[in-house]
Amino acid sequence: MVATKWARSGVKNAAGWRQWGISACMIAGTFFAHGAHGSILPPNSLHLQDNINSIANMSEQEFNTIINNIMNLYRPIVTARGARLTSNNLWTDTTVNASAQQSGNNWIINMYGGLARRPEVTPDGFAMVVCHELGHHLAGFPFYGDTDWAASEGQSDYFATQSCAREIWRGQTNENAQFRTLVGDFEKKKCDAAWSKVEDQDLCYRTAAAGHSLATLLGALRSSTNLPRFDTPDQRKVATTYTAHPEAQCRLDTYFSGALCPVTFDKNQIPGRSSSGGQTSQNAELSASNQSCMTAAGYNAGVRPLCWFKPKLEFLAIQYSDVRYQEQIGNGNGYIEPGETVEAYFKLANKAVKSTTNIQGVLSSVSSLVQIIENSTSFSDMNAGETTEAKSPVVFKVAQNALCGEKVGLSLKASSDQGTADLARELQLGRVEQAEQGTVSSQASIPDNDPKGIESALESQDQGSASSLSVRLDIDHPYVRDLRVSLVSPDGKELRVYPDANSLKGRRSSKNDGRSDTGIHESIAVNSRVEKLSGTWKLKVKDVAARDVGTLISWGVTAAKNQCDGSTKWASRKARNQ
Repeated sequence: MVATKWARSGVKNAAGWRQWGISACMIAGTFFAHGAHGSILPPNSLHLQDNINSIANMSEQEFNTIINNIMNLYRPIVTARGARLTSNNLWTDTTVNASAQQSGNNWIINMYGGLARRPEVTPDGFAMVVCHELGHHLAGFPFYGDTDWAASEGQSDYFATQSCAREIWRGQTNENAQFRTLVGDFEKKKCDAAWSKVEDQDLCYRTAAAGHSLATLLGALRSSTNLPRFDTPDQRKVATTYTAHPEAQCRLDTYFSGALCPVTFDKNQIPGRSSSGGQTSQNAELSASNQSCMTAAGYNAGVRPLCWFKPKLEFLAIQYSDVRYQEQIGNGNGYIEPGETVEAYFKLANKAVKSTTNIQGVLSSVSSLVQIIENSTSFSDMNAGETTEAKSPVVFKVAQNALCGEKVGLSLKASSDQGTADLARELQLGRVEQAEQGTVSSQASIPDNDPKGIESALESQDQGSASSLSVRLDIDHPYVRDLRVSLVSPDGKELRVYPDANSLKGRRSSKNDGRSDTGIHESIAVNSRVEKLSGTWKLKVKDVAARDVGTLISWGVTAAKNQCDGSTKWASRKARNQ
């Protein structure tokens, strides 16, 4: 459990703490019975089966050597972060678990003999437990929560095999090579596909075997009749990232994925920590994406299993960059208008850390105003950071009865050897001109707490339609949150102007009661189509709460006016070029 106060659990004695995988212990003279924790196992009663005199897969000396060697490797890394890394090697403790905790600058892991003596746990499996607990401190995104220091359980598993195993076993080539004959054909084939060098393949075999040791223990813990296997991955997909302990098969999948991931983890960083938007945000995922194998970056193998991890990022190796439209059949004015046949050249970008190959694109539209004529195209391969334009255009025709200024939806499904992306775009028909509809100087008092409010009108002689509007308001009021402002167009459509999604930004007052003395003095965008510009525009202003009186000083409307030139001079582009 992470971010759980011990006192809240109701556990008040050493036996109870062992049940929850938490040991009552003295560390440097301080009794730790509070704070956040990460543990390798969920609460269990396996300590009741422990016998300190039983024959186990490791001795007390091996227990201490494994822990101390790994701690010596990672202690300088933690020291560089201004913290102190310590371990409590509790051989005589019967707890079948391990835990991590932080208290100020003290980063601690607690390793229990009860876990080391389990028959399922090999020395390498135990080493992965040490790595898992270090992962709570160092593995980073995904975290338990936005303010938690601890990496989630699944991420700690992934870190153990993707990063820590390579740090501690990379130089042990002879020991690693022994596992070439010990692993099954399935995992051997996967490791061989992921790694080209023999020494890397051997390390992958050893790491997989260590992960299997722990997953078998997890299966025993839950009395599972079907113990986890490499060739039976968990097919479930979570709706949101699960931060607690996944099921045994899901955890084996995670261990194995970490072993298959070729990305080098930078042990001097904690991925996603202090990201803008919070350490559980999409920005945190993006900043951590170059530290692991991500589907978004184009990796098929070595990614975190979806049985506990729900990625937020889109496919980074295929991102929309731009699209270039040109008339194939039209009036040649350079704008796409109703009735025209259009060539579209999509441009893609690769924002992943590896190349994207064999890129194909297929155009579609759910709009009845679009007829697809040529739906397929292809793109050149892209290295990391590159962009590329389609080798040939996709072609579509806009219906003659489409409205000028109307937006039609297009979707390009781009696929590659690394993954796919759906790129949705909107094409607005015709050109847009900003047209002033008029300004009114009102100087009208806004009655306090009056549901009727006031109205002000302006007359426009402009013709045509608009795809959006901008309303300029100049209103004095000591507490603008009392105000409600709407606009009625000449065709009778009433549109809300204030408040909108952005209307309260920047209006927090320094006054103790939250009142503002600035009023509303700005232009506010209204994203709504208006079919008729000529006629009477009305501004309605109401004050819906008692206490304050304001003044409507002036207001005005600017329309994003749609212009289409019609089809009087239609000719094919090919004919014009001849």
